[in-house]
Amino acid sequence: MKKIISTFLCVVMLATFIPFFASAEGEGRGIIDSGTCARDVTWILYDDGELVFSGTGVIPPCYNVEQGYDRWSKYFPQVKVITIQDGIRGISKEAFATDKGIASASLYKITIPDSVTSIGKSIVDYKYLNALNGERMSAICFAGSAEKWNSFFSTFNEKTDDGIGGRWEKYFNGEVPKPYCRIQYGSVENDKYGNRIEKGPFAVGVEYYAEDMDVSFEWNVTGTTEILQEHKNENGVVTGLELKPFRRGNAYVSVKMLDKDGNVIGSDSEKYTTWRIAVGDDFKTAFNKLKAQIIGASNLTFFVFLCGFVAVYCAAFLVIAKIADIVGSWFR
Repeated sequence: MKKIISTFLCVVMLATFIPFFASAEGEGRGIIDSGTCARDVTWILYDDGELVFSGTGVIPPCYNVEQGYDRWSKYFPQVKVITIQDGIRGISKEAFATDKGIASASLYKITIPDSVTSIGKSIVDYKYLNALNGERMSAICFAGSAEKWNSFFSTFNEKTDDGIGGRWEKYFNGEVPKPYCRIQYGSVENDKYGNRIEKGPFAVGVEYYAEDMDVSFEWNVTGTTEILQEHKNENGVVTGLELKPFRRGNAYVSVKMLDKDGNVIGSDSEKYTTWRIAVGDDFKTAFNKLKAQIIGASNLTFFVFLCGFVAVYCAAFLVIAKIADIVGSWFR
């Protein structure tokens, strides 16, 4: 009986200490859930939103976990960061694409070690950007080189698309992005000469990377345009502007990204003009260029005319001299 009681007490004590050690391993964080999603691949989801994969196997598609293994995709809305630890051998196609094919709004970074030997296409969902609505960008940080990354998607030395785009940007050699913001024009296209032409409506929006911070934006618009309408996200933050179109002059747009304390953590500015004027030129500069071209053409025309006149004069002089010489020979 004493032996049974001792065994029971040991089990109770062990169960008591397991969460403590697990929490210590997670640097004081709590564990929401954990499991095994494939052979030699385990996952742990912490309460701060980090999902950690470890082991030596290949991470399967999140929607196609084999029977007998544990799915983590049910927690996708809670995932902010995915960390793949060194030792994982590969990442399957669509490994982090959700069941509904909608990219998680909270997921902002995926870290991949150099130990992987294979990566499938479209490991995350592609989401098209809408400049007017603004877009929070996300990062895929690969510890290896860009050349190694491209080799995962090359066949017979021909590079193919990795299926990653939209709000996702890739970083290599262990680089981790800092918060940034940049202004994007609502719609552009290339003309027959390959120049970017700004098309209507005249709208701008902000693309930004701010990890999981709550940010706001401070806009400033000057020049030959004005704000017609502000576009706000679900939190009431102004992420895009519709501006008044213009035919001449320049429009200047700038934006600052602020953290919750009002500190500037990113900024960008752009200068916009119409297709009628070369990019970077205001009307005065364009007029002066045209004037210079006209003057240059006039000077060239005058020079050509002068040369022609001199040539004709010399030819006429030679002809007259020749005629005079011939006539003079008649009287000798």
